[in-house]
Amino acid sequence: MLSLVTLIGAVYVAMAFSLSTSALPLDSYKFSTEKTSQDFRIAVGIRYGTSAFPLHPITSPNGFVFGEAEISKTAHNFTPVYSITETDIAAVVDTNLTVGYETCEIAKSEEETDIGGYHVELSLAEGEIWKNLGDLTDIFSADYGHVFPAYINGKKTLRIGAFPNYSEANAAAAAVATMLDGFKISVASPSSSGVCYLNSDYDTILFEYSGSDGFCSGVAAVQKENTDYSYLYYSQTSYLYDGVFCFKRYLSEGNEGLSMINLVEMQAYVEGVVPHEISSTWPLESLKAFSIMVRSFAMANLNHHYSAYGFDICCTSCCQVYQGRRLVTNSVIEAVEATKNQIMVHGNKIATASYSSSQGGYSVASQYAWGGTLDYLTNQPTPWEDYCDIKNGTWTAELTPEELAAQFKNAGYSSIQGNKIVEISYQTSDDSPYLYSFTGIDEKGNSATATRSARVKSLFGSYVRSANFTIAKGELTYKRTDVIENTIVNLKGTYTGEVSVYTDKGTVKGEISLLNFFTDIGKAIDDASAALFAKTKDGTAVLTASDVDIPVSTMPDANGYYTIVSNFGDFLIISEVRDIVDTIKAGDPDNYVLAGMGRGHGVGASQYGILHLAKAGATYDQIIRAYYVGTEIVNIGEFFK
Repeated sequence: MLSLVTLIGAVYVAMAFSLSTSALPLDSYKFSTEKTSQDFRIAVGIRYGTSAFPLHPITSPNGFVFGEAEISKTAHNFTPVYSITETDIAAVVDTNLTVGYETCEIAKSEEETDIGGYHVELSLAEGEIWKNLGDLTDIFSADYGHVFPAYINGKKTLRIGAFPNYSEANAAAAAVATMLDGFKISVASPSSSGVCYLNSDYDTILFEYSGSDGFCSGVAAVQKENTDYSYLYYSQTSYLYDGVFCFKRYLSEGNEGLSMINLVEMQAYVEGVVPHEISSTWPLESLKAFSIMVRSFAMANLNHHYSAYGFDICCTSCCQVYQGRRLVTNSVIEAVEATKNQIMVHGNKIATASYSSSQGGYSVASQYAWGGTLDYLTNQPTPWEDYCDIKNGTWTAELTPEELAAQFKNAGYSSIQGNKIVEISYQTSDDSPYLYSFTGIDEKGNSATATRSARVKSLFGSYVRSANFTIAKGELTYKRTDVIENTIVNLKGTYTGEVSVYTDKGTVKGEISLLNFFTDIGKAIDDASAALFAKTKDGTAVLTASDVDIPVSTMPDANGYYTIVSNFGDFLIISEVRDIVDTIKAGDPDNYVLAGMGRGHGVGASQYGILHLAKAGATYDQIIRAYYVGTEIVNIGEFFK
């Protein structure tokens, strides 16, 4: 009989990762995610719901660190407990499994089981049980195949064998008991929180985990000193990821699998979002602005999916598109680092930085789109957005009366009983062109109304790109605005020299103190240096410190060009534009024709508008102020003091 005393001095040959110079200490993986921390972490759902598969193959170049992750509404922590040198493993459901060619599935019966979910379990009242792994492997692997460590409800155990039922595991436990002394021996059955890790051939169990509510299995990449940083590779997405993969059992009707959550530093998360929502080739100031927006959106939506799935935020466009390290460039890293820990706030709350692809020259307030008023998400013109020259920036469509009736019915408006919509009416969102309501009346006199721009957009489905459109029967004349050039004018500092102003009597020179300067919306500018504005018969003139006179017209000139001045207090956005008027005719006079601008919900910022401002020379804070009225940029740590 092999005694406990004999085993205590056994060499732990299976744990290649130790506290040595070749690898970082296990403590280096510990992190705190309190809101006051400058290194905040976020839990991102990668696979969940119907995509919570039973098997998740992952790769790491230097091996893996297993541990326990705590993901709750108030805590995000990872405690490492064990390491292996295997570079390819698979996380699977702790149950009976059937192994096929390059696949592993939940077994449909005990007869089809290749790896069972029942094991002989060994534990100790005190002492380091995992030090016995090497000797126990030598003794039992030939007969039982699997000898492996497990971390169960916060305690270390060792497990032997993989049996399809309790009876066979119990018989094996009795046999093991005759060969060992000093261990508590029992039978481990599959648990509702159990996660099993297999080798790449799916024939050897490497580690198992089971925990209580709020805790789940986590695995990180081994980080070796003096080498490049190692990431986790997930073959089902073909992406690399930073941080920790957390696996949580997901049980629902018709689906049993493992939810996969990426517990990751906020900086790495932002890096993983920016190049998938905008292009990493865009100007640095646009990347900086977007980094703050992404971080703010994430912080404002913590626990968004916690009740349903147990994580903060998803990885799709329903939240923000996150794909780990894919497409992350030096420019993205530079922008995220330059804005580290910066978020947008409005009053005492983090601002939800809503954004969409393009707006068509005007945003729509959150209450008109979804309901609920947020003062910084307002109706406002965005004339600097050159939507005429971007994909899906402008579009047209045509629907028959029958097709429009079908759209109402498919959207669930049961009051429409007829086969045709013969009359329509709509209202815009006050001073925004986005449709707030749309009413259709069928040939039987039944009517239905979609209210709020998000529902109007949804009602029309693939026929529209946004709710910023006009519609008419038979023929429609509509206007769109093309941007010729944008200029950013900073108004900080003072200037006391002589300037020249165009008037109806010619050019007048005078001291600034003797002139009354206005923007095109009538607000006086008292503090200026690089550029000033004076009201003249031709509109608003730009006055420069070098006495160069640049006439700016608010009425179309011979080329149809005119200027819109957007005033943000200490800077102006000067947009030189022209209007284009078109007419479209339906193929049948009874059909409806639509003409629209922009793509997306139109609330908050326009992604392409951010690009156009950055190209004009706007700084990242000016970009944010242009879209999110009354917000401030602050440090996370300072905000949560």
